[in-house]
Amino acid sequence: METIAWGLIQGSNAYQSAFFFTLTNNIASSFNQARESVFQYLYLQKQNEVLAEENALLLKRLAQRSTAGSEKRPDSLYTGGYSFIAARVIQNSVAFENNFIILDKGTNDGIEPGMGVITANGVVGKIRSCTQNASVAYSFLHNDLSVSARVKRLGVLGTLKWGRSNITEADLLYIGQHEKIALGDTVVTAGFNAVYPPDLPLGVISHINYGSSAIGGNAFLDLKVRLNTNYATLNHVYIVKHKLAEQINKLKQQVAIPKTD
Repeated sequence: METIAWGLIQGSNAYQSAFFFTLTNNIASSFNQARESVFQYLYLQKQNEVLAEENALLLKRLAQRSTAGSEKRPDSLYTGGYSFIAARVIQNSVAFENNFIILDKGTNDGIEPGMGVITANGVVGKIRSCTQNASVAYSFLHNDLSVSARVKRLGVLGTLKWGRSNITEADLLYIGQHEKIALGDTVVTAGFNAVYPPDLPLGVISHINYGSSAIGGNAFLDLKVRLNTNYATLNHVYIVKHKLAEQINKLKQQVAIPKTD
């Protein structure tokens, strides 16, 4: 009876009718906005996964294009050897001396220990162990991980290693005092093995000290590199797979070549 009475009131009175119409519209609008927000969130999450897969294919094509035309690397080791598997970061640490990353891809996806982990901005880490559907990677922010690198402008080779001072900077080691390194020089991966593709940007030279370095004394420059990768905001990454990785590692073991990344 109250419902019938309210219907008669709002039906015969312009003010109550307008109030009721506005109230119901506001309620419906709020509900629709909430529903749309949920749908958009789920849609964007799915879209992010699709974009990550598409980016993995683009990275593979770029690696093929950049290496196929290189006169320095004409063999099959560098032409079409890399593929990239998109993965989502489940857990990530940055506050410790030895940091790890957990990913949502495992052996069922073709992941194996020793594979590199990257983003388009640089090196993220290296797979340590796997289950069927997940894997754990050493972060670049780990004492046991270093990366073979070179100064792109000069082609000078060195080793990039996290110095533990902060998560935005790393040390570029074993660069001789005679090299004409300049602030802002780009540092990229050397690509001397099957862990990371060549010429992946790592960062830029942010500090040069011509005094004695922590390693090698006066023989090497003390160089700092401002890293491209923001390790505190990792979300989607790419796991690097090389078709000849197992063969390369076996050959290294046979002739006792030290491991480098």
